Amino acid sequence: EWDGMFAYYYQGSQESDNRKELRVYDASGNTIWAIDNFAEKITALQFYKDILVVGTENKRVFAYDARTGEQKGLVDLNKQLYHASLHIYDSGSGDLIIDTGANSVFMVDYEAWALTGAVYETVGYCPALKRIISSTGTTENKYGYCRYYSVQDLVEKGKAFVGEQTMSADELATYGLN
Repeated sequence: EWDGMFAYYYQGSQESDNRKELRVYDASGNTIWAIDNFAEKITALQFYKDILVVGTENKRVFAYDARTGEQKGLVDLNKQLYHASLHIYDSGSGDLIIDTGANSVFMVDYEAWALTGAVYETVGYCPALKRIISSTGTTENKYGYCRYYSVQDLVEKGKAFVGEQTMSADELATYGLN
């Protein structure tokens, strides 16, 4: 539920009923917008700020304007979304952290709705610590983590590391940076 709105997905359970409907309602139960023939099987629905995030069985996550139903974006996660859980966290730096509950964590740029990173074989994401938790996958079950850094965080770390050093003209040309 978001701002008095809620989303509902219906998929027919009989061979004679092959409807796939995505609907968003207001608090009174009135339909705000709907997609009557949604092309894919939906596994997760979650409101985030002003968008409805829709995860599908076909490894894709759609973003719809929560009030109008206008499609804002689509990201192919390249990993099957087996679970109905789709946890979305604000990174605080313009990325959304999407924890699929299926051993994968993805980073998506909220404005461009583009995939900016992925970590596979994870236990999940801890928003309080901004850490992606992983396991050794052995019977000893040892856990570790890596901290989430935005692209801007990494650029700043890189600049701090290299200081005033610059690349030569040849190096710039080699990497297509001239």
